[in-house]
Amino acid sequence: MADPSNPRETVPAGVSLSTGQEQPYTVITYRKRTIEMYHVLRQELDELIAGYTSINLGFFGLAFGATLAIFITCTTASLQEPIKSRYWISFFVFALFTVYFFSMAVREWRNAQKKIDKIKAETISEVAEFVSREK
Repeated sequence: MADPSNPRETVPAGVSLSTGQEQPYTVITYRKRTIEMYHVLRQELDELIAGYTSINLGFFGLAFGATLAIFITCTTASLQEPIKSRYWISFFVFALFTVYFFSMAVREWRNAQKKIDKIKAETISEVAEFVSREK
């Protein structure tokens, strides 16, 4: 007889741990799974990757960091007048760079999303059913 409190003890096939009685058959339950496969050209993959490894995204990070650093310097440090005006001008220039590179990164990301949607729209559905050969 199997001991339910010992997880390492093996139970003979067909024996239930809860009742301890032998079952007349084994029940196998199959779960439905969905596998999606897409046919993609190498050029389409290159275009998708370009949206996620965008140089504009890197420049956006640099410009945003520079904008933030210059803004903090302008608001916290006591600068003399010719230098303070130059810092504010550079703040606005880097703020424009930040907006530009952000918009370009978003545009490339949207183009990549359009490619993915186009690939998914060309999907052909096939259903395969498992048929048991047992009688």
